[in-house]
Amino acid sequence: MTSDIAISAIAALATLGVVARPWRLPEATWAVAGAIALVAFRLLPWSEAAQAVFKGADVYMFLVGMMLLSELARREGLFDYLAALCVQQARGSSARLFLLVYIVGTAVTVFMSNDATAVVLTPAVLAVSRKAKATALPYLLVCAFIANAASFVLPISKGFRGAHFALSWVIQNRLVTSALGGPRTLAQWNDYVRALDYPWDAEDEALIDSLVVTGHPSTPGYNDPVYPVTGRRVG
Repeated sequence: MTSDIAISAIAALATLGVVARPWRLPEATWAVAGAIALVAFRLLPWSEAAQAVFKGADVYMFLVGMMLLSELARREGLFDYLAALCVQQARGSSARLFLLVYIVGTAVTVFMSNDATAVVLTPAVLAVSRKAKATALPYLLVCAFIANAASFVLPISKGFRGAHFALSWVIQNRLVTSALGGPRTLAQWNDYVRALDYPWDAEDEALIDSLVVTGHPSTPGYNDPVYPVTGRRVG
């Protein structure tokens, strides 16, 4: 119980630091400080911390590459060009400008990735709002929405939605005999059934394993020793 309280306190303080940014320190400073505190106070074993870091190495490298691409595009004036083009085509209409940002964001997501939309498109959206002398928040929010919704057309999505992926993950476990759904309409039920057609493969399983260490909960907490978490049985 004491360890749970300590973990919750460190997580809360780290989150507060990220949001409030005391002394104007970067957000990453507080996030890293929280992670180091968990290890320093032996609330998280070094081995598990290192395993989590190295498992995410490919993601870190991808995001760094996206940031470098974003900086290069900024230096070459790509975002300024997109801003001028969107403002010109909007012709003073905030609704039309909103639509143009949505279209550009969708294109970035389709031809690059949803991570690229979140990382690379942000400077373009800021440039657009400044050029149009408009409030940036609505356009930044649509960026976040596009990064999620427009990823449906990506090849990696296999033409399925996140709900299908989640349901397929559940029913692929041989320890699970059935999955319970609570549709309110026939259309929702038919959508649930599509999960049965999801082509679950080893890459999908590896993706989940890279996000959550096998045999551990997705968030730090208490594991009942009488009912230990043993992982999944797929096949």
